Amino acid sequence: MKLNHEELPKIHSTIRRRASDETTSADTAHGVYTILAESALPGICRGSLLISQQGLNEHPGLPDPGVGRVGAGDAFTAALVHEYMRGSTLAEMK
Repeated sequence: MKLNHEELPKIHSTIRRRASDETTSADTAHGVYTILAESALPGICRGSLLISQQGLNEHPGLPDPGVGRVGAGDAFTAALVHEYMRGSTLAEMK
Protein backbone atom coordinates (compact mmCIF):
# COMPACT_ATOMS: atom_id res chain seq x y z
CA MET A 1 0.00 0.00 0.00
CA LYS A 2 1.33 3.44 -0.88
CA LEU A 3 0.16 6.23 1.43
CA ASN A 4 0.77 9.96 1.43
CA HIS A 5 1.22 12.22 4.45
CA GLU A 6 -2.56 12.82 4.71
CA GLU A 7 -3.72 9.22 4.27
CA LEU A 8 -1.41 7.56 6.82
CA PRO A 9 -2.79 9.32 9.95
CA LYS A 10 -6.40 8.73 8.84
CA ILE A 11 -5.91 5.01 8.27
CA HIS A 12 -3.81 4.68 11.43
CA SER A 13 -6.54 6.37 13.46
CA THR A 14 -9.18 4.01 12.04
CA ILE A 15 -7.04 0.93 12.76
CA ARG A 16 -6.28 2.13 16.32
CA ARG A 17 -9.99 2.48 17.07
CA ARG A 18 -10.68 -0.98 15.68
CA ALA A 19 -7.75 -2.56 17.54
CA SER A 20 -8.39 -0.61 20.78
CA ASP A 21 -4.78 0.62 20.66
CA GLU A 22 -4.24 3.22 23.37
CA THR A 23 -1.04 4.57 21.83
CA THR A 24 -1.19 8.22 20.84
CA SER A 25 2.02 8.24 18.82
CA ALA A 26 1.88 10.03 15.48
CA ASP A 27 5.22 8.50 14.51
CA THR A 28 5.18 7.31 10.91
CA ALA A 29 6.87 3.97 11.57
CA HIS A 30 4.55 3.24 14.51
CA GLY A 31 1.52 4.08 12.38
CA VAL A 32 2.67 1.84 9.57
CA TYR A 33 3.48 -1.08 11.87
CA THR A 34 0.02 -0.75 13.44
CA ILE A 35 -1.58 -0.95 10.00
CA LEU A 36 0.60 -3.92 9.00
CA ALA A 37 -0.24 -5.78 12.22
CA GLU A 38 -3.96 -5.42 11.58
CA SER A 39 -3.92 -6.27 7.87
CA ALA A 40 -2.64 -8.82 5.38
CA LEU A 41 -0.55 -6.23 3.53
CA PRO A 42 3.01 -7.28 2.63
CA GLY A 43 4.28 -3.73 3.11
CA ILE A 44 3.56 -0.03 3.12
CA CYS A 45 5.29 2.84 1.37
CA ARG A 46 5.05 6.43 2.59
CA GLY A 47 7.21 8.66 0.49
CA SER A 48 10.54 6.88 0.27
CA LEU A 49 9.99 5.03 3.57
CA LEU A 50 9.38 1.34 2.90
CA ILE A 51 8.18 -0.83 5.78
CA SER A 52 7.34 -4.52 5.94
CA GLN A 53 7.34 -7.14 8.68
CA GLN A 54 11.01 -7.74 7.79
CA GLY A 55 12.06 -4.18 8.61
CA LEU A 56 12.23 -0.72 7.15
CA ASN A 57 14.33 1.16 4.65
CA GLU A 58 14.30 4.81 3.67
CA HIS A 59 16.06 6.67 0.90
CA PRO A 60 16.94 10.31 1.69
CA GLY A 61 16.13 11.42 -1.84
CA LEU A 62 18.23 12.91 -4.58
CA PRO A 63 18.92 16.56 -5.40
CA ASP A 64 16.45 18.12 -7.82
CA PRO A 65 18.30 18.60 -11.12
CA GLY A 66 15.84 21.33 -12.07
CA VAL A 67 14.14 19.25 -14.74
CA GLY A 68 10.75 19.29 -13.06
CA ARG A 69 8.82 16.92 -10.87
CA VAL A 70 5.77 16.15 -12.99
CA GLY A 71 5.28 12.39 -12.97
CA ALA A 72 8.02 11.74 -10.40
CA GLY A 73 5.63 10.06 -7.97
CA ASP A 74 4.15 7.90 -10.71
CA ALA A 75 7.62 6.88 -11.90
CA PHE A 76 8.65 6.07 -8.31
CA THR A 77 5.53 3.94 -7.78
CA ALA A 78 6.06 2.10 -11.08
CA ALA A 79 9.69 1.31 -10.16
CA LEU A 80 8.65 0.22 -6.67
CA VAL A 81 5.99 -2.16 -8.00
CA HIS A 82 8.43 -3.50 -10.60
CA GLU A 83 11.02 -4.30 -7.92
CA TYR A 84 8.36 -5.81 -5.62
CA MET A 85 7.17 -8.10 -8.43
CA ARG A 86 10.79 -9.18 -9.03
CA GLY A 87 11.04 -10.20 -5.36
CA SER A 88 13.57 -7.52 -4.44
CA THR A 89 14.42 -6.78 -0.81
CA LEU A 90 13.48 -3.43 0.74
CA ALA A 91 17.08 -2.25 0.34
CA GLU A 92 17.03 -3.16 -3.35
CA MET A 93 13.68 -1.39 -3.87
CA LYS A 94 14.93 1.97 -2.66
